[in-house]
Formats: sequence, structure tokens, C-alpha cells
Amino acid sequence: MTFDPPVVPPGLTRLRRRLATYDDFVADLVRTVERTTVAGGPLGRRWDVEGDPRAMKLVRLWAYVAEGVAAYTELTAGEAYLPTAQDWTDLRRIAALVGYRPARPVAAQGWVMVDTDRGAAPLVPAGTRVQAPGTPTRPAQVFEVAEDTQLHADWAGLTATPVPVPAAPAGRTLRFLQDPGFRVGDRVLFVEELAPTGAGAPPPWSPDWSAWWIWLLWWWYLYQAALNAPATPLAVARVAKRVADLGTVVVTFDRELGPLLSDPSRVYAAYRVVAAAGSARRQSTTVRIPATGTPSATSDRIQLGGFYTGPTNLESAAVVLDSQLDELSPGQRVAVVDWGVSRTASATTDQPACDVAEPAVHSRLDWEVAPGSTVPASHLRFGGTLAPLARADLTGRPVRVYVVGPRIPAQHYELPTTVTGAPARLRLYPAPAHPVERIALRGPAGTWDVLTCAPAPASAQELPPPGDGPPPPRGLIVDLVGAALPLAADRAPASANLVRVRHGATTVSTLGSGDASRPGQRFPVPKAPVAADVGPDGTPASTLELRVAGLAWAERPTLYGAGPSDAFTTVLGPDGAQTVVTGDGTQGNRLATGRNTVAATYRVGGGTAGELPAGAITSLLGSVHGVKGVVGAGPTSGGADQDDPRRLRTLAPGRSRAGDRAVSRADLADLARGFPGVSHAAAWRGAGPAGCACAGTGEHVAFLRLGVAGPRPPTAAEITALAAYLDGRRDVTVPLCVAAGTVTALRLTVQVVPDPRARPGAVTAAVTALLTAPGGPLDPLDRLLGVPLDRSDVMVHVHAVPGVTGVPALTLDGTPAAVKRYQLVALAPNPDVTAVTP
Repeated sequence: MTFDPPVVPPGLTRLRRRLATYDDFVADLVRTVERTTVAGGPLGRRWDVEGDPRAMKLVRLWAYVAEGVAAYTELTAGEAYLPTAQDWTDLRRIAALVGYRPARPVAAQGWVMVDTDRGAAPLVPAGTRVQAPGTPTRPAQVFEVAEDTQLHADWAGLTATPVPVPAAPAGRTLRFLQDPGFRVGDRVLFVEELAPTGAGAPPPWSPDWSAWWIWLLWWWYLYQAALNAPATPLAVARVAKRVADLGTVVVTFDRELGPLLSDPSRVYAAYRVVAAAGSARRQSTTVRIPATGTPSATSDRIQLGGFYTGPTNLESAAVVLDSQLDELSPGQRVAVVDWGVSRTASATTDQPACDVAEPAVHSRLDWEVAPGSTVPASHLRFGGTLAPLARADLTGRPVRVYVVGPRIPAQHYELPTTVTGAPARLRLYPAPAHPVERIALRGPAGTWDVLTCAPAPASAQELPPPGDGPPPPRGLIVDLVGAALPLAADRAPASANLVRVRHGATTVSTLGSGDASRPGQRFPVPKAPVAADVGPDGTPASTLELRVAGLAWAERPTLYGAGPSDAFTTVLGPDGAQTVVTGDGTQGNRLATGRNTVAATYRVGGGTAGELPAGAITSLLGSVHGVKGVVGAGPTSGGADQDDPRRLRTLAPGRSRAGDRAVSRADLADLARGFPGVSHAAAWRGAGPAGCACAGTGEHVAFLRLGVAGPRPPTAAEITALAAYLDGRRDVTVPLCVAAGTVTALRLTVQVVPDPRARPGAVTAAVTALLTAPGGPLDPLDRLLGVPLDRSDVMVHVHAVPGVTGVPALTLDGTPAAVKRYQLVALAPNPDVTAVTP
């Protein structure tokens, strides 16, 4: 042979090092034979090899053999290198040399909201199956309940709203957080109270008994100070209507309240009026009036309309009323109101004043309104001075006394439509009696979303007010964890009856019989793919459980070093199928002889096929007592397909660099990319994405996951899983923020000028195929985070398409001004490619 060794260029996906082709071998053999020297001259002068049919048959047979050997040698050499290997078995074997095992299909997980019978609290057992019916774009998908879940009757039928906020009333209605006890037709006295001073900020809440007493005494002081603080009467209004609304009470009055209660920062109170009476008046002096002349300055005078409110220079105060208050019973309070009417027309009107106190003595007397004319009246004496009314000019002033009910804070509350700010809180009504960790909230689009929550601190709850106020409404304030704000929650239906589900259906199969005489028995698992689940530490674990004669055997990554133990390993096939491999007696025990003694339990499913949108799960397979139906709450996420050859070629070198521990930032990125379902990852020190957990600068890892439609940002649960996985392989004393990357899809519009000899449709189709082909030069999976995509990056590939003679126009819509470290910039699907004539 006269062939030179082939030159192998770098960067090949298939090794090209074949020595020659069939025709080359034929021509070379003929040429070599004819040039061979025989008897002092070339053999070709005596023998025409090409003209000899029998000789050419032999030459062709030799060429066939040579070509086969050359092709086999090229294929064998190509399968020995990770970048050029094409066979799944060879790729898996090469990756195993550096300790990387192909990732199994990981099952997506999610939540299902359970609709229960009225008043029912069923137990939903693990393994209960639910289904998302098939659509034209995907087959039906089955999920199973992950663990036994106890539901509660008081978790159903909830209504979620943002926390009510104080506001000035806009009309005649007031929303009370607790039932004020007012009924239609009741008269209500509104007063403005001066806020007590010196109270300071409330002490922090603590379950410790001493701190609890301090907290309670602070509120008691505030309550007592509010009772004894001066007040200004505002108005008396009559109740026209009342409506119960989500544990609050909306009361409509017969007059506008906006001008009266205009400042939400002030302290207002409302009292139901039980009875009312005015201060008594009488003819205090009766004198003779002369027929002629004028009355005497000292004795001839008449005082009419005098009011008696008691002496102002005594420690006690008293009021005599113009009627008998039979409704006033011991322990009941009255409001003594001076509406600010002056005694003379020329005097300046005083500001209204008010006191609410409990009379020390209530006695009946006959009040003489005129000589010889008496009426029954009430005489009220108070134990202390009525501070606002004990004024020097009060004597002779009219007052109004109202027998009142309990003090009700006259604060109007509005229900916002969205949750904003921090902390993010929701109000659930009626308040569940059992602790709530998650709730399903129905959004404006009609789908249910799952929110993680925790009860808000006691100081934020609707606590009963100290004293004689009514009990609070049965609403529960919860803090939301990781919710995306703003959150629409305008009287949204909610439920805490949620169960966690995992993609796939559990199957039990008999794999075969044990034979103690055979080392390393192999048993194919009948159904594929076998799903894996992500554990609390973020590590994927297979759902395959092997039992031999009823006893469980443990799965190991490899049987090397297993010793005489009941262990097995699995070999993953290209389609997700698994083969169980047992030991040889030295590296793992052999199977004991027995018929059909090897059985496996596993869940068939996994992959991105289980990632479904919210509301896709609608069917309960089978029945559970007390359960009427189910609906998917939020999208299912966390699904990952099995590693394909392309991913294996990328991940095995990263595993070789990082091993199974993170020492550098590059190790963090390599480990993150090796996590099932992660398509992109980057590690750096500096500013992180907006809203990341570190809220500043520091060590960061940002990543994207591969979804059904391409790379996508991870969910909160997926971030938690990767963070747990990395924490098990790094120094956790160094703070690390694991955050979601972002995807920026650029809309491409390009015009090409096709070769006049080519069909325009074929040229545009070829350009589109190049731009969107998996593994192509602009495939999003091959792009790195933080790398910009410019017009020139696209232009060079469009010009390389056969049949393109020019590109007169190319635009990329949505190009960011600056690409962040955590940002993937790629082409959006379906670019607009058109052909134009020059």
C-alpha cells in the first residue's frame, strides 16, 4: 500500500481517519501490481490486470476486505474518544472511566388540590393515582400521591384576601374587623379620642410567660388610657344597613361619614346609644314683677332656663337629667356630651367635649321644674372629675347624657386587591383550626397556584381587644414564603387540602429465577423508563426496589468493592430501560437457586413529559372515600430526561474536573451542570440577579433547566433541590446564593437574496433549518450564560448557507444593552426568513 496516514482535524463529532475507499484500494492494487518488477521489467508489460476478468475479481475482493478493515478501524478508533463516540454503550463506558453515570429520567413533582365532600376530612393514601388527560400534543400522563396525606374539613372553602388596611370612609359605610353589635335602627355616637402619650412602641411578642405578661399589660394600659383620654363628640348616626362580609361587618349609616372620620391615623370610637337624656332645667328664682317701673336689681329678677351640672369646685361631678334613665343599670357607662352650645347669643361657641365614664351613684329624684310641678329624673354622680367637662364655665351649660354600649373602634378598613410589600401576607377566612403550610389560590385565569405560607406573628393576628369589645373575626393572617409579587388576591378562593404527586405509575414485575451456578446474572426490567426521585438532599434516587425471595437487596453504583453482600447494580439503556446485574460471589453475592425469586417494584415514568401546566391534572383514578375530585394546583416541575449522547459528551469532562466535591467556582458550575435537568450553569462572585436570596453581592450559582420548549428558569423547588445538592459537596461555611438564570429570546427577521438558479423556498427553508437545528451553530443548548448574540453572529451563518448570495436586511429584536452573567441570550423559535429579489 502506498497511502499516507490521514490527517485528522480537531473538533470532529465523527472521527474521519479512514485510510482509503474501495475505489482507492482497487486503483492502488492494480497500480502496484503493474509496477512490480519481474524478470527485469514491470509486470504491467506482460499482464494487463485491468483487462483480466479473473484478476480483477480477485482485486475487487481484496478491495472489499481492505475497505472493511479501514472502516472498522476508523469506527473503533472513533468509539474510543468521548467527543466522537456514537454508540450509547461506548459513551456510557467512557463516562464511567471518570466516575460519571448517565442520569436517569427524573420524575416531575407537583401539587393537586382535592375537592372533598362537605365536612369530610379524608386520608388520601400514598399511591393514589391521578391523571392529566391526553391532548393533541401529548399523551395522558399518570401521577401518584407521594405519601399518606390527612386532609381537614376546615382547610376547604377558604377565601383569601390581602390584609385589610385602615382607610378613610368614602361614603356612609364603615367596615369593622369585628362585629360591632349594631343593628338596623340603632343610634351610634361617634367620638374622636386623643391618642394616649408615653406608651411607646409595643414590646415584642414572645411565648415566654414574663414577656407575655408585659405585652398584655402594655395593651391594657393603652386600653385604659383610651378610656380616660379626652374626647370630642362628632355625631350621632342611625344604622340603615349591615352586612357580614368575610368575617368583617359592613355597616351603612344615614349620614356621610367621610368628613367625620377623615384621618385614619386618629383614634375614633363608636358607641351604641341605649338611651339618652338632657340636663334638667328649672325656674331657679321666682319673684314678683311690679306693675310699673323696672325690676329691682337684686330682688326683682327672673332667671329662666338654668342648667344644673353640679359644683365645679368639688372633687366629684354630678349631673341631673330631665328624665328617668331606666335603661341605666349598675356597671354600665354613659357618655356625657357637651355639644359646644354657648349660653348667650353673643358668646363664642365652645368646642364640643365628651366624657365616657361609669357613674358611681345613680339615684332617682323628683325634679321641680316650676313651683309645685315636679317630674321624675335621674341624678348621676361620678367618683372623679370629668376632665373635659369640669370647666369653670360649665355651670349653666346644657349637656347630653347617652347610655352607651361597649366601646367599638370606629376604624374603616379596605380590602386591597393585590398583595405587595414585605412581609407578603394574606388573610384566610374562615381561620383554619389546623396549621397550614401551603394553600392553593385560584388566580384570575381560573387556575390554582400553590403558595408556601406560615402563620404571621401573634402581633399581626386579629386579636381580641382588651376590655369589653366583641371577639375578633375568625380570620388567619399568614406570611407568604417566596411568592412572586404583586399577587392578585381579590377575594380569591383558596384551599389547604393539597397532596403532593409524582409522575409515573408503580409497577411490580417478576424478573426471573436465581441460579447459584451463574455469576453476574442479568435481568432486563420489562417496562421503561424507570423514574428517579430527587431526595431531600437533592440527590436523585432510583425508584427501583429489588427483592430476592422476598428480601430487599441494596442498589450500588458499582459492584466493585461490594464484597459478599446482597447488592446489585443497574445498567442504563439508551431508552431509559434498566438491566439488573447481580454479583459473582466476590463482588456481590450470587443469587440463590429458585424459581421466579427475583422481583422488582418500580415507577414507570419521569422526564420532561411530566412537566405540565397548572390545571392539567383533572382526573382521579379510582376512588377515595370523601373525595369528589382533584385539580392540578400549579405546574408540575423538576422533571428531567435521561442524559443523551450530546449531554454525556459535555458532562463527563466536568465530572472529571470536579470529582464529587466543589473547591473552586468552576467546580460549582460543573456540579450544577451535572444535576439532572440543568442545561446551563455559571458561578461567579459579585452582584446577583434581582430578588436573589443574598440580596447583594457574594458567591453565586445561577442555572437554567431544560423544559419541553427549551431552556427555562427554574422554580423555587428546583432551586432548593440544587442548593441542597451543592451543599452536600462543598464547604457550607462559605455563603452561597443559588439563583435562577434568565432567558432572553431575540426575535430574528432576515431577508436573503437567493441564487437565481435555486428555488427561493428551498433557500429560505435551508436558512431556517440551520438557525433552528438541534446541535446547530445557534442552538441555545450550546450557548453559554452571559454571552451576547450580535447580528454578525447570525450573519456569518446565514451567508454560509448554499444558495444565499446576499443578506440585505437582518434585525434582532430584544437585544439587551448589557448581558448579565446569569442571562442566556438566544434566538426565539420560528425566525422570520424571507426571500427577496435584488
